Amino acid sequence: MLEQRPGAFMMVGNGDTAALHTPHYDFNDDLIPVGVQYWAALVYQELKSA
Repeated sequence: MLEQRPGAFMMVGNGDTAALHTPHYDFNDDLIPVGVQYWAALVYQELKSA
């Protein structure tokens, strides 16, 4: 995807679980607030500098 459009990957971390895109991967739902906080801070920063 990044070869076609600019972008970035953000690694939040998910603890000790199987690799992503495998049947045994278990997303840690406790990380949802961390991700939301990251994106909210990013939007705030961008709007503040506009």
